[in-house]
Amino acid sequence: MLNTARIIASSLEWLVIAVVILAPLSLLGLGLYIRDLVMREALLCEITDAVYMNRTSRVQSIISAHPEVINLADNQGWTPIHEAARVGNLPAARILVAAGADCASRNSDGRTALEEALRAHQRTMVKFLRDCSRQK
Repeated sequence: MLNTARIIASSLEWLVIAVVILAPLSLLGLGLYIRDLVMREALLCEITDAVYMNRTSRVQSIISAHPEVINLADNQGWTPIHEAARVGNLPAARILVAAGADCASRNSDGRTALEEALRAHQRTMVKFLRDCSRQK
């Protein structure tokens, strides 16, 4: 539920930005820039939701179609690997790491995916992320 609320809040923030601030700028020829911002946010929400809902095949298909989503961060610095660590979605974490997820990235609280896994008591995820950091 917390993840869903965060996704909704982030999406609403982007909607307000798009309508109030960026829409008038599209009249100045910035339409493609606005489209890219909206697409980025939509992709991030989609992959985060797929990780949260344990839809591993969807995570893989999003990454295949849009590899740039791997290390995108929301307004709180959370990347898909942070979410996988928090919810303990090991299959998604393996896919993300294999695709190049930056396990050392920090969210706005200064925590890495490993630290989020520790906070959420996700023992298997902690072991996986520790092994990943040793291999790099």
